[in-house]
Amino acid sequence: MKGYTHLWGASKLHFLKENLVDDNSLNIIIVDDPAAYEKIVNEANFFLPHLNPVSLPPYFQEPFELARVLPEIFTKRANALNAVLNNETSLVITTLYGLLKKLPPKDVFLSSILDIEIGTEITREEFIYYLDILGFVNVEIVDGIGEYAFRGDIFDLLPPGYDLPVRIEFFDDDVEQIYLYKPDTQRKVENLEKIKLMPATEGVFETEEFKRALKGRRELEEAELFGKFAGFHWFAPLVYDKMDSFFDYTRQDVKLYFLSESGKNYISDFYDWISEKSGSREEELVLSNFVSKNVLNDIDENSFVYLVELDTSEDLTRPDYGSPRLKLGVSKNVYESLDKFIHTLKSLLNEKYTVIAAIGSSKFYSLLKQFCEDYSVGITEISHLDEAKIPSFYVYRDTITGGFTDQKTRTAFFSDED
Repeated sequence: MKGYTHLWGASKLHFLKENLVDDNSLNIIIVDDPAAYEKIVNEANFFLPHLNPVSLPPYFQEPFELARVLPEIFTKRANALNAVLNNETSLVITTLYGLLKKLPPKDVFLSSILDIEIGTEITREEFIYYLDILGFVNVEIVDGIGEYAFRGDIFDLLPPGYDLPVRIEFFDDDVEQIYLYKPDTQRKVENLEKIKLMPATEGVFETEEFKRALKGRRELEEAELFGKFAGFHWFAPLVYDKMDSFFDYTRQDVKLYFLSESGKNYISDFYDWISEKSGSREEELVLSNFVSKNVLNDIDENSFVYLVELDTSEDLTRPDYGSPRLKLGVSKNVYESLDKFIHTLKSLLNEKYTVIAAIGSSKFYSLLKQFCEDYSVGITEISHLDEAKIPSFYVYRDTITGGFTDQKTRTAFFSDED
């Protein structure tokens, strides 16, 4: 088990890129701060695009909180699982909750992916049956992911992975047309030859099968009234003979990188939290929704790496990263801050540094461009680090967790907060 300290902001991902990631393994970045999650996904796409990063987000609900999980969460998780199964990614960003939540059996997930193409023969009743298994909800007008509506021989649906809804027109029992359309005008945007329907839930089973699994339980009455009610996926262990873990979905060796200030206590703290949450319900059912600690114990200890901001333990290595805020100091207002930044920028460029600013705010970016123009400093926008070919000033138009300076690679990274 390895550990590294004095890594702040985006320096953790930069250090991974320069020293740790294994292109031949499945690298898993585990984030302990939900508020920083999307920023770290941005950083992974910026520093490690060649690994085709995918996001496996947590539910953001507590265990057995009977609330509807946003379809976007299930969509990202399904896309990540599909990418892992097909060896299309070497980097997954998740949380311990997102990683250790048990999944449908791998063979069930694979068999649930439905390809529909022009000429496919399927009855309307069969199609509705499949949509129910995949977790789609029947509505009057399609407005969100995982919804479908039908009238006569026309089906509208918004499958996971699509930005616009899809319309499928049948002639008898044959698919005659498939196309994207704009929901506000109902007009066709693009003809499609086929679509891939991914699960919009992790409870991939029939509603009737779900009801049978609840026989003798108080939740059966709610299932009789509402079918797959909000939070139904927590009862999946009652339906499946066996649920799989994320590790069952991959054939690759895994490397686990923990971005956690709890360090080595992060895993034990998580299982303590799960045990605490199981107090108000049947402990066995709660625990059966999560991977047991024994599964993690079976992974080679050398595959665990901890990256923390500040830990004085003697067994942790301390890379030589600096903070950009020490160079900029404290400013009274944004104009003074930009003035200091421009002078720091010119100094770093004279030292042949590659300088990058990650800026999410359009207003702040406009101010920065004006200052750069006044001081005759050029700006090049980039979407990932490999585009910064020579020492110069670059802008990445998104947010990150924080900046850093690295004398070894002569790289300086500033966030808009810096």
